[in-house]
Parts: sequence; C-alpha cells; structure tokens
Amino acid sequence: MAPANSKKQMHFTLFTFPPFVHHYPDGWRHPQEMLGGIYNPLEPDVWARVARTLEAMKVDAFFVGDGGAIYNSNENSPATSLRYGSQTIEFFAPTFVTAVTMMAPELASVATVNTEELNPWTFARMASTMDHLSKGRVGFNIVTGLNPGGLADNLGIELREHDARYERAEEFMQVCYQLWQSWDPDALVRDAALPMFADPDKVHEINFQGEYFQCRGPLQLPRSPQEIPVIFQAGQSPRGRQFAARHAEGVFTISPDLPAMQSYYRDVKDRVANEGRRESDLAILTGIFPIVGVSEAAAQEKYEKLIELATAEAGLAWCSGYASWNFAQVPFDTKLSDLDAKEFAGIQSIFELTMASSADAASKTPHLYAYPHVEEPTVRDLCIANAQSIVPKVVGTVDQVADQMEQIIDAEGADGFMFSTVHMPGSIDELAPVLAELQRRGRFRKAFEGPTLRDRLGTRPLPWVDRA
Repeated sequence: MAPANSKKQMHFTLFTFPPFVHHYPDGWRHPQEMLGGIYNPLEPDVWARVARTLEAMKVDAFFVGDGGAIYNSNENSPATSLRYGSQTIEFFAPTFVTAVTMMAPELASVATVNTEELNPWTFARMASTMDHLSKGRVGFNIVTGLNPGGLADNLGIELREHDARYERAEEFMQVCYQLWQSWDPDALVRDAALPMFADPDKVHEINFQGEYFQCRGPLQLPRSPQEIPVIFQAGQSPRGRQFAARHAEGVFTISPDLPAMQSYYRDVKDRVANEGRRESDLAILTGIFPIVGVSEAAAQEKYEKLIELATAEAGLAWCSGYASWNFAQVPFDTKLSDLDAKEFAGIQSIFELTMASSADAASKTPHLYAYPHVEEPTVRDLCIANAQSIVPKVVGTVDQVADQMEQIIDAEGADGFMFSTVHMPGSIDELAPVLAELQRRGRFRKAFEGPTLRDRLGTRPLPWVDRA
C-alpha cells in the first residue's frame, strides 16, 4: 500500500553473481574488491556481512545470478573466460540463496534457475522447500537462455532454439503451478485423535500430460507461506517480455538510457494488462551501477576507475557466452549490422542492451552514464561496452544519485532498481546514504511491509488473477 504522501515508492535489490563476478567481468581486479583482499569470497563471512547490511537497509531482496557453466563459446573453449574471469566461478544460486535467508532472518533473496537445467518436479519441490524454510522470503528468476550452450554441453542435451526454450518454459511453469496448488489450504490436518495426518480428499494428483513434461503429482509438501514463490524474469526479447508479462512478479531489465527504459516499461506493462493482470502485479526493476562520491569529482574518479579496468578480451568472452556465439570468429572491426542476432542461441537482444539508443539520450539524464551511442557499432564496441558493463552508471553525490533515481521512477522508466556493485562489499556501504536520503524524501520504505517477498513487492502471481 502506498504511503499517504502518494509519492511512488521505489524497490531495490542487489544483483551479483557470487562469489567473484559483478556485472562487469574485470571487477575481481578492483583494488578495493573484498576490502582489498581482507575477505575470501569463497567463504561465508563476507556474504553474511552483505546480507545483514542489505537487511538493515530494507532492500527488497538479494538477487543472485547464475550462468550455469563456464562460458566456452569463445573459440569453443573456456580458456578466455578462465584467464580474464568472465563469469567463471559461480555458486549454485538456490543453495546460496538458502544460506542468505539463514544469515539475515528478515532479508528476502532471489535465485536464478534455468528451465533447461531442472525439470519442473525437482524445481517445484526445491522452491516449496525453500519457501517453507525461509517463511516466504524467496523468489526465483526463471531464465531459458543465459549460457544455454554451456548447460547443453554439461547436461548432454540438445541446444534448443531460442523460442523453443520459451515454449518449453511455458509448460514448465504450468506443471509447477499445479504442483504448488495440489494441496488444498486445509489439507494438512495432523489430528492424532481421528487419526488423520492429511485429508486424502484434499490432496490432488495433477496427472499432467504435455509436449515436454509428464507429471503425476501431488507435491510432497503442503502449500508454502507464499503458496506460489515469487517469479522473476530477465528476458529482453519479445518472447521474453511476453513470458514475463504472463508469469513474473518482478522483472530485471537493462536499458542504456531513459528513453529505452520508458519504451521497455510501457511495452511490458501493456502486455501485463493484456494478460488480465493488474499493472501493479509486476514490478519492473532496471539495472544500474550507483557510483557515489562525497563530491561529483570524487564520484567521477570512481567511475573512471571502472572504465580503466575494462579489457576487450574479457568482454569478448562475456559476449560470446551470453549469445552462445563465437565472436572471435569475426574481426573486431566487423559491424554489428553485418551480423544476424537471430543466429545466436543465447541472448538475442545483446546488441540493443549495449549502448545508448540515440546521440542525445544522455542529455535527458545528466548523471546516468551509458556506453555512447555509435551509429555503426562494431564487435569491438560490443566487447568494450560489455567489459565496462552494459548496466548504466548513476554517478554523483548522494543527492545527485537520489535525484537521478527519482527522475527515472517519475518518468515511468522503472518501478525500482536492480543495483550492481563496482566492488564488494564497499559499494553497498556507499549506497546506504542514498537509500537513507530516499527514505527522508518519502520514496523508500523504513520498515518491511510484511514478512514475505510478495508483501514487499505488492504483487500477485498469475494463478491469483481472478482473486479479489
């Protein structure tokens, strides 16, 4: 429920690929990473600190990415990814999220899950278990295309075409919805005197028969606190947007500038309405790098350090992995217009995500920095932009960063932000004064709206569309 001041409230989640990867591949080389080497990111201490800090800041969730395998699309080898640390070492997101919810007893967390890696029975069991044990503080980012080649290589399965993966994911979700609701709310009785543990008439086999999956059911667990765990989605393609509009309660999107943010926002919200859902049932969180300094010059210096660290080779491995296409097979000066993104088995929207949508886009948002607009971008531009991160940077003082965020929200560019870090955990500490300022302005919560992730987002899942 919106506060009485009627100002639109913001949502915030931290996004990272633990233990080593930020949203730019060279982040592990930053001199302040892990407080200059004090922490070992493979051990739990730093993540407990991060979780407790986020909990104190009242952010919606700790969002955990997971590429599923080492990127090996560049020259059909993991060598470049390993050498430059391009999304190479990653925890299995659901296990990490379970740990996070134990480290901070009020913080919610979201795990990335690939529908090509798990079957719906296993995922439904896992998600329900996590929702029970966290008391409703988990969500799942459902992806189909992040590093699909790497997963196919390791699972021994055929690499499915882009739209075919989404068709399979649609059926995947239908199985999960039926399993999560296969127990009536009052099915678990536990009456020792009758005796009756669970009422058989209120626990239902689903007997699902589809093109991709067959499942008898019922689930082994009664309904969890959220009943249906919160679903996130990160698709940028038209098919991904439609999947999000139908199934997601949160979307992680990346747009290089305000006009692109507004275009995405309106398109997806219209799709949500066309699915019979309320626009408020889906929170759109756009990716940003907040870079905060005691002065504008100090913030600019931090930004330039990120840019200085970027290497085209790291970006090459990153792009090849995202797209599941070997960009090393073409010269660096190849125009992107000469390549057909429909040939990519992975993320087909990688070109649109990379740089400003127009030459004058930056003038609309003085503290939002993206890779400059290029009339005829090349593979080199693509690689460097990704090495610097395709996520736009919000650079300035506490007030300037807060102002920029308010402009984006009020211009219907987003409902909130998925923020990335320049270095861990220091960048989170640097963001805290910005959130405190937004609280002072009445734009961000001072206390959690309720115990579950859904309480904080204020959303509803697809199967509840007909509920009052």
